[in-house]
Amino acid sequence: MHRFRGDAMPVVGCPLLNSRGSLAFESLKGVSLSGYKGVCVRASDATGDAMIEFHDGLSSTAAAPPRLRESAGLSTAWESGGRWRTSPPGAHLREELLGCIFHVAPATFFQVNTVVAGMLASIVTGACGGAGRVLDLYGGQGAFAVPLSMRGAEVDSVEIDEETTIAGRRSAEASGAETVRFVTASARDYVSSVLKDGTKWNAVILDPPRVGLEHGITSMMKSVTDGMLVYVSCNPTSMSRDLRLLIGEGWALQAVHALDMFPQTDHVETVAVLIPECEV
Repeated sequence: MHRFRGDAMPVVGCPLLNSRGSLAFESLKGVSLSGYKGVCVRASDATGDAMIEFHDGLSSTAAAPPRLRESAGLSTAWESGGRWRTSPPGAHLREELLGCIFHVAPATFFQVNTVVAGMLASIVTGACGGAGRVLDLYGGQGAFAVPLSMRGAEVDSVEIDEETTIAGRRSAEASGAETVRFVTASARDYVSSVLKDGTKWNAVILDPPRVGLEHGITSMMKSVTDGMLVYVSCNPTSMSRDLRLLIGEGWALQAVHALDMFPQTDHVETVAVLIPECEV
């Protein structure tokens, strides 16, 4: 841990870690962390995997991080020369959501509260139930796309980060999801490109970062779907702004779900389902 805008300080444990993470944390005790700005412990109780990430190494060499005590299912990852390396080579953290296996690459995003993340994925996939073709914008590693594919939908998942896209393909393969396609691109660039050929989907999922939707995305939605929009947000402020724009473009708010993704904090994860105003 580190003090607010201050120096690092040792801790004996973390009450927010799951049981597998606590075991992984034990392997760090007595280990010198000199030369690293941060250490991240990631773990899954569902699969038994754990990964310790050493962030922002001060050396540009490919030297491995400190040697940790051997532990089944524990891998390490570290930054070196501008890229991530793992031991064993090619290691990912396997996580499970809605019965699907996800391969989480080092330093890529995946919800840490997997219990509530499962509820979130269930709400989103349930809202899209029956949609034959789904466009998943800001799709990440496919937390919505892979389960939807397993239910028979054809999904195009668009994510700007290439490492996350690669991990998504690996996750789809591990889960046997054969009808999901991962595209590395910004949401706005991708939607702009498909407008030219008139491609449409039965539903669109929007799960942007905290800043909200990219400029101009809201005005494009009517051109890519005649069905519904499912908007997922971790920031009620940017979501409120974007919903106001979407309503102004002819969408109607059908349902809103709030989930306590980060208990004992003021953060809330929200899902809004919108349909064309003419269907109200």
